[in-house]
Amino acid sequence: MNCIHGNSLMVQFSCPFCKLSGLVRSPSFMSCTACQVQFPVIDGIVFFTEPSVSYSKNQTPELVNSLSNQDQATYKHFLKEKGKRTAPDLYAAFQPFNESSRAFEPFVPFLKKNLKPGDVILDTWCRTGWSSLYLSGLFPEQKILSVWEGNKGVLGYQGFLFWFEKSKRPDNLEIIFTDNNQTLPLPDHSIRLVYGLDTLHRYKKPTLINELIRVSAEDGFIIFPHVHLDNSRPDPFFERGGDIKLGSEWDFYLTNKLTGTNRKHFIFSEPALFEFPEKTPFISTPEMEDYNGLIGIFPDTNIPTDFEKWEAELSDPDNQFIGSL
Repeated sequence: MNCIHGNSLMVQFSCPFCKLSGLVRSPSFMSCTACQVQFPVIDGIVFFTEPSVSYSKNQTPELVNSLSNQDQATYKHFLKEKGKRTAPDLYAAFQPFNESSRAFEPFVPFLKKNLKPGDVILDTWCRTGWSSLYLSGLFPEQKILSVWEGNKGVLGYQGFLFWFEKSKRPDNLEIIFTDNNQTLPLPDHSIRLVYGLDTLHRYKKPTLINELIRVSAEDGFIIFPHVHLDNSRPDPFFERGGDIKLGSEWDFYLTNKLTGTNRKHFIFSEPALFEFPEKTPFISTPEMEDYNGLIGIFPDTNIPTDFEKWEAELSDPDNQFIGSL
């Protein structure tokens, strides 16, 4: 499914309407000849959320004209004005360091041993852009395909075009806009790892689960860090978004959903993964008492026997910092 171009990889897409693979790509749009529909492309980012019918051979999508003509200086001015109001996105600031992201780290040694160069990793909920760069650096030999829902959230179209313009983003990173409640624009079995941070409780389950299983390779892995659970309630209580279920309910659903496949699911406590000791057994605990968990789906022929401790390797600790505009 991957085409190698120098040191970069091009992800191959399929039409979300007819599922025809091998869409025709041009600098300003990607098109399906069967459906006569086109999707805008701006600076290499594909906008599957903005389809339009092709009425002429050289038609340029209106979104390309409108967004391409907007000066980046306008967005920079917006950022500076927002900064003056001292309204930072605290969620974006702490997420890289809290349990929601770091609960994934015990899986890293296993994945590094099992992922091959050129494998595609699907990042399903790239809300702030952080997960894109995290995965890109963590898996430099793989292709990262990051998804955001559309012109909404922290960045929106202009934010992604500003922070992730082609000259700035890593060679192994590609970004698309698409709706996870609809058919994914990806061929069958084309994804080796799904990284579904903060995803499972947000979208329509039949569509989301069916699509992620469809696009996952037979020997691929699906991991959902940070799943909101109803096993307990926060104390002090605060509202959490999404469709909140018991771990036992997820266990029942996935046991039946995966029957007859070569896949097996596991449910873990998020705090336990964040704090786990060396060589923790790889055992599903759907009845645990935490209100956030991690759910993983693995091929039944390739399941770890235990977790391994993973520590990030910093090439130059004196040069590690967090900056701002």
